[in-house]
Amino acid sequence: NCCWCNNLYRSNADYFFHPARAVHSRCDPFWNEILKTEKIMIEDMQMHLKNDDPIVERILGKLKILVFENDDLMTEHAAEYVASEMQKVLKKKPEVNIVLSAAESQEKFLLALSRKDGIDWMRVNYYAVDEFYSPEIDPSFRVSAQPIRIFSHLPLKSINVINFAAESIETERKRYEGLIRCNRPDIACLGIGVSGHIAF
Repeated sequence: NCCWCNNLYRSNADYFFHPARAVHSRCDPFWNEILKTEKIMIEDMQMHLKNDDPIVERILGKLKILVFENDDLMTEHAAEYVASEMQKVLKKKPEVNIVLSAAESQEKFLLALSRKDGIDWMRVNYYAVDEFYSPEIDPSFRVSAQPIRIFSHLPLKSINVINFAAESIETERKRYEGLIRCNRPDIACLGIGVSGHIAF
């Protein structure tokens, strides 16, 4: 049942999933706005592609949305933008603290960022997020292994991840939280996963 009107769904196209609930699209004003914007963006995208324009820009409230013809264009644009922002921070500060999501949806972006020239990687502190813990977790599901693999060839000042071998996971949680609190992020890139979830 919809948690707004309590009526049963009629079809899969009739509802959206929120992180902890599902609602009819017609019941939720926020998702109604998303639907309207999405429809306009699709129409714009079709028009721009006819004009050989690979990028469509839309504004949703204070949020700027860029729509790309394909994920390769999106990846390069995002990596170039983040690299530029890192360079701006490094002109003002001795180091840049950057928080990056991991997992499958971020692979191309992280690889593209790692290949960007003009970044003084020796002044970069990397903080991995989007991690979770379970005593029985398969090590291959630890997303913090991804930044180590991708950025290990670069001389970063630090790559910070959760230590799953810690004797006390609660102590480790507090240690990592303390790192983030004491080293306020200058840049945070929180991706959207292939399932639609947002990094945490």
